[in-house]
Amino acid sequence: MKRDWQTTFSERIAPRLASSGLHGTLKVVVEGEPKPYYLKLNGTVRLEATPPKKLDGIVRGSAEDLEALLAGRMSLSDGMLTERIGVSGDVQLVLGLGRLLGAA
Repeated sequence: MKRDWQTTFSERIAPRLASSGLHGTLKVVVEGEPKPYYLKLNGTVRLEATPPKKLDGIVRGSAEDLEALLAGRMSLSDGMLTERIGVSGDVQLVLGLGRLLGAA
């Protein structure tokens, strides 16, 4: 069964992000999808379609690669080194996200 990255995010990552202390807004660009998603972190976690006023970082990848990252089958550093996952923006936010995903 092929899992959807949004399901994996909701079940596995969102609860840990809510208590992580990370704050900011990430744009999530999924290859082949017409519009990006916006991940807002501020003690709660929301995945929205509405662009924010301030953007702190961008994460890019295919739906399959994002799901592998969120499920723990690919590390953020491996995804970046192989150029399957792209990240840019606030260094502290990106590093915090990488630590959280690495502990998944």
